[in-house]
Amino acid sequence: MPTCSVTGGTAVRRKAKLARTVGVVAGISLIAGAAGAYGVPAPDRGPETGGTTVTVEVPDVAFQSISAGYGHTLAIGQDGRAYGWGHGINGQLGDGNTDNQSTPVEVSLPEAVSAVAVSAGGEHSLALGSDGSVYAWGLNLDGQLGDGSGIDQYLPVKVASPAGVSFVSISAGREHSLAIGDDGRIYAWGSNVSGELGDGTYTSRATPVEVAAPEGVTFTQVSAGVVFSLALTSDGRILAWGENSFGQLGTGSTAVENTPVEVVAPGGISFAVISAGLQHSVALADNGEAYTWGRNIFGQLGLGSYDDQHSPVAIPALSGIKISNLAAGYTSSVALGENGKAYAWGANTGGQLGDGSTDYQSSPVEVGVPTGITFTDISLGNSHVVALGDDGNAYSWGDNSFRQLGSGTYEEYRTLPAPVATSDVAVTGVAFGGVAGTTPGDIGGTIPDDNGDGTVSIVTPAHEAGVVDVEVSWTLNGIEQSPIVYPGAFEFYAQSAPTITDPSDQTVLEGEPANFTVTATGEPTPTVTWESSTDDGVSWVPVTAGVSEDGLTLSLGSVSLANNGTQYRAIATNSEGAATSAPATLVVSRAPVAPTIAGPVDQAVTAGQSATFSVTTTGEPTPTVTWESSTDNGVTWVPVTDGVSGDGLTLSLAAVTLADSGTQYRATATNSEGSAISLPATLTVTAADGNGGGDPEDKEDEVTKELAVTGLATSPLFWVAAVTAVLLGGGLIAGNQIIRRRITT
Repeated sequence: MPTCSVTGGTAVRRKAKLARTVGVVAGISLIAGAAGAYGVPAPDRGPETGGTTVTVEVPDVAFQSISAGYGHTLAIGQDGRAYGWGHGINGQLGDGNTDNQSTPVEVSLPEAVSAVAVSAGGEHSLALGSDGSVYAWGLNLDGQLGDGSGIDQYLPVKVASPAGVSFVSISAGREHSLAIGDDGRIYAWGSNVSGELGDGTYTSRATPVEVAAPEGVTFTQVSAGVVFSLALTSDGRILAWGENSFGQLGTGSTAVENTPVEVVAPGGISFAVISAGLQHSVALADNGEAYTWGRNIFGQLGLGSYDDQHSPVAIPALSGIKISNLAAGYTSSVALGENGKAYAWGANTGGQLGDGSTDYQSSPVEVGVPTGITFTDISLGNSHVVALGDDGNAYSWGDNSFRQLGSGTYEEYRTLPAPVATSDVAVTGVAFGGVAGTTPGDIGGTIPDDNGDGTVSIVTPAHEAGVVDVEVSWTLNGIEQSPIVYPGAFEFYAQSAPTITDPSDQTVLEGEPANFTVTATGEPTPTVTWESSTDDGVSWVPVTAGVSEDGLTLSLGSVSLANNGTQYRAIATNSEGAATSAPATLVVSRAPVAPTIAGPVDQAVTAGQSATFSVTTTGEPTPTVTWESSTDNGVTWVPVTDGVSGDGLTLSLAAVTLADSGTQYRATATNSEGSAISLPATLTVTAADGNGGGDPEDKEDEVTKELAVTGLATSPLFWVAAVTAVLLGGGLIAGNQIIRRRITT
């Protein structure tokens, strides 16, 4: 029979559209077992006057755990709800009645309790609750429900657990039940005709008793079969007790045991999974090998023969295939490989081997798993199998006499896996804080609109301001389910006009981005838009590029100098009014550039004249220009301040003298990025003549003429003087004066 365990269980798989985490809504976390598997309603707030159209996800029953019993099946949905289908004659479906169900119906677990594990037995069912309690329902003739009443129960009742013990693992057999407590011990109740309770007696128990396990041994798994039991110890050994006519206890004999005895395992083998069937057992070693023992009349041991085995034997056909899970049914067995394939062997009367036939097989055959699907868990009942697909769907095949396949049909059996029917889901109403929403466009209606994409739409009613629960009413296959509650999932607010803060001025360099930010308040949440002005606020134009989704930030990328001085403002608008911010100004400056300098050039002037040196510079910010002079050919330099223009680009020297000749001048351009020094320029100053600097040849003519007039032109003395005057060139005036004085004398 199937085993369900909290520890070492199958990983939870979700349908793609449900694979997300539901977070905190309006400050309240969604509780497990409520709406945790579904997307929260959106939007999550609206005015107290109502009228907000809200979208809600249609519940989609995706499964995370499955268990096949004698003629019924149990499963846990991603939302923590337990479901049942198939044989219901003794109330084993837990829905409050005794009808067979061809599609899943919800098990009525206590409010606020979600299912952690389920186990389907012969005619009864078990569920491990999120509160650490075990709940049971169905046939109770032998006390297998553990509530002490001996009365059949159509709704879950709490098993009378020992004081201070919470349960962590469960297994339902044909007429008895097993559970592991958080103390590591095993507890049993129900029929004990063959010692299957393991308490050293053959007395049936209507409430749990402790199994007489060896002192100091703790357990991680249990599996209740038909009048015998298996248990896995924390160190990988298997203990067994109960009926043993065919060696199903694996002790090497056929002696019945009413207390646990150890299974004779091959040397060096440690086990990881166990499963007890009708009269045979299967187990998975921690190396991935499958072992089997017990009755083999139908080939249910998978050994290729029909001989019983009184101790574990490896299944040869599965050698080399690493098995991840397996299960023993009444007369068949199944296994899952890590290669994504499923295998089955034994009796096949109802097509439970899933190979498309009803032929018995004494060696494993491959199950016809649907294309694109990998099974992640598997459970085998009497003659039907249910498996969990990695798409979140449950798949079933085999006998359908009691509608245990959950297909919604009345076919006698099915020889290949097909999905369990969960598609007929309908949302019948959505309430906000206990007040029903209305149909969009139909004030009197309360049925949500189907959006055709897995969601429905509903309009919020008027409601006083505050945070409220959202409650979704729905049906599965036409049967009303308990509502899905989203705690604190919607907020009604009082409406108010918007307010907005002012953006700050931004100063950036050319090519850099600039960001303006505001905050806005108001109910409903205002829409924020932006405008710009290039004429100092005289006119404004809308800005859309660079505005964030919430409108609170305007981002300008790579601004230019052309944007300098542009003003920006934001406007917050809602149904109650509008608010406009004060403008913010964008200041754009050039990017810093180190200075360069060109010039000055040499200057040659006559003594008494002025001299001007000029340079040109580049750089950002505009460089400051200073001047220096050197009279020792550039060895030392001293600052020059007189004659420097306001922009520093020109140095003007007035009335230079011969003493200034040879002086060098240079300029230095400096800004925040560095300095640049020009090459030096030299000042050359020449003397000025007394006559204003005329042509020497002209002066010679004048002297000659003057000498001729006085009659002294032929005098040797005066001739020498004249020649001297001519030779002096630039000193002709001095010579001329001498000559004149001598003439006068």
